[in-house]
Parts: sequence; structure tokens; C-alpha cells
Amino acid sequence: MRKIVVGTIIVLAVGAAAIGWWFSQNQSASAPESKPTPSASKSEKPANPNEHNYMDTDFAKKMIVHNQQGIQMADI
Repeated sequence: MRKIVVGTIIVLAVGAAAIGWWFSQNQSASAPESKPTPSASKSEKPANPNEHNYMDTDFAKKMIVHNQQGIQMADI
């Protein structure tokens, strides 16, 4: 049993070394091409931290119910 475990470890180590060597040989020497980052369109207005959207209000409503249930569980 011990020979099988040691043999398996050796085979995995040699395989990992071979795969690592293969990956290192197949990498291109040049740097990857940089892609231009998309800029925000001019028509979008910047986000105002004082305004609330649907997701904010929906989350707040769900958290009220969540907290009420937590209080009920704590009272048990």
C-alpha cells in the first residue's frame, strides 16, 4: 500500500513538473495587448449619493422584515 501511495505521489510530481515546463515554454515573450478601457458616456450623469433608487428602498424594506424576525427569534 505504501509503495502505491509513494508511486502515485512521484507520478503526480513528475506530471506537474512536465505541465509547468510545457506552460512556461508556450507563453509568448511579448506583453499582452492592452485593450482600451471603455469610458463613461457623456450623456450619463454622475451618481448622486443622496438619491435613492429602487434597489436601495427594496433592500431597506427587506431588512426591516429580516430584523423583525431576528427580534422574534431572540425573544423565544
